[in-house]
Amino acid sequence: MKKIAVIFSSVLLATTTLTPAQAETVVERVARTGVLNAGTRTDAAPFAYIDQDGVWKGIRSKCWAWLKISWNGRRARKFS
Repeated sequence: MKKIAVIFSSVLLATTTLTPAQAETVVERVARTGVLNAGTRTDAAPFAYIDQDGVWKGIRSKCWAWLKISWNGRRARKFS
């Protein structure tokens, strides 16, 4: 009986004291931090790749540049 009481009190304590993390949306995080994280492979031509000069090229880098321009036009905070 004592074992059941210990288990019950442990479960009760764990479930009542822990609060779930409040997740934020991507848009909320971008608005708060000014940073939009984007990832891709470095060798996924023509979508995204790094050229011989170390510059990002490809369709995805153009999309990211468009997104940066588009969001900077609508937000009070400028994104880098």
